[in-house]
Amino acid sequence: MISNKEAVKIIEETKVGYDNITGHFKETRTKFWADADMFAQYIPHSGQVLDLGCGSGRFAPYVLAKKADYIGIDQSETIIEAAKNQYSMDGAKFITANLLEIPCKDNYFDAVFSLATLHHIPSKKFQQKALDEIFRVLKPGGTAIITTWNLHANYYKKRLKLSQEDLQKQDLIIPWYASDGTLLMNRYVHVFLKDELGELVKKAGFKIKKIHYIKNRKRATQEVGHNLFVITQKP
Repeated sequence: MISNKEAVKIIEETKVGYDNITGHFKETRTKFWADADMFAQYIPHSGQVLDLGCGSGRFAPYVLAKKADYIGIDQSETIIEAAKNQYSMDGAKFITANLLEIPCKDNYFDAVFSLATLHHIPSKKFQQKALDEIFRVLKPGGTAIITTWNLHANYYKKRLKLSQEDLQKQDLIIPWYASDGTLLMNRYVHVFLKDELGELVKKAGFKIKKIHYIKNRKRATQEVGHNLFVITQKP
């Protein structure tokens, strides 16, 4: 069980870590996931879209292509600056902010995307707070798409050398290495289970439309799917 004090420390260390590796992050994140086209079908035409934990802004072109207004939020100042430099001229807006305190009005967005972000937030308290914030800024009837890594997938277990004991702990530290083997940062990752994430989403007030594992735009089993995928709606 992670205490509030430990969770706050992890959040700050994650921010500092991403600030320090912005160059490498941008270099290794030039393309979006194979699932991007599947996510893109939930972008409303000419609506207001929030990309929460936007990183270097790779999802912005998909939103702008549908004539929607894009706002990306991340807590790393340097990564947000990199995103601004690449996409601001296309009309995307970026904000440096804590994901637990989204600096936007209630009931503002038609859609919120939180892609591969929630698993970096430690403790049930703060995970719930993040989902409560998404619910707050989403319009009634709006859609939230949430994904987390599925570390139970054979791909991750082999690549990260994860044992069953590691997965049962659920709270892991995953090292991020440069191509030459240099350790760049240690990232906190929570190993979400499908039922666990579903309960948090429902507790925030959302109606779940779909929740399952995915790989390459297709539904998959826990052993195969690289990500856990949730589509929700605010009543």
